[in-house]
Parts: sequence; C-alpha cells; structure tokens
Amino acid sequence: MIPVCGAGVNAGKEAVTLARDILARDRETFSTEIRKSPKKRATLRDMKRNAIVALGNMCTPDDAAVQTCARAGDEPLVRDHAA
Repeated sequence: MIPVCGAGVNAGKEAVTLARDILARDRETFSTEIRKSPKKRATLRDMKRNAIVALGNMCTPDDAAVQTCARAGDEPLVRDHAA
C-alpha cells in the first residue's frame, strides 16, 4: 500500500484507490473538488493521464478493467497512456 499525502478529499487514500477515483471522475465533480485548491491549474485530462500511468506502474490484476475503459475513453492523451 502506498499512502497519498495531502489534504482534502485525497488525504490518506492509497495510491491505487486515488488513481481509480480520478479516472472515474467527471468534469463537474472534478471542478467542484478543486474549486478552491492550488490544484485548479491541473486539468482533469492531465490528472487522468497521471492516474493511468500510476496504475500501469503498480500493475495489479484488478486494474485491467480500468485500463480497458481508459483505452476506450474520450481523451486521446489518456488513451495513449493506457495502451
């Protein structure tokens, strides 16, 4: 288990759990969560790209479905990193 440092909605989450949560977020949820955060410079697309790279690096069998879903997603940047 790799814990995630930080505050707010992500504090104390395991890295794999956080990556899965980010990949499941929609734009509205993401915007609400980061509205008053320094992370507001980050885009959901970039966060999803980072999350799929992190999942690929940790490579658990449970993440195969998440990676398959990311490969079929709307964002080319995320699809490329999920391949």
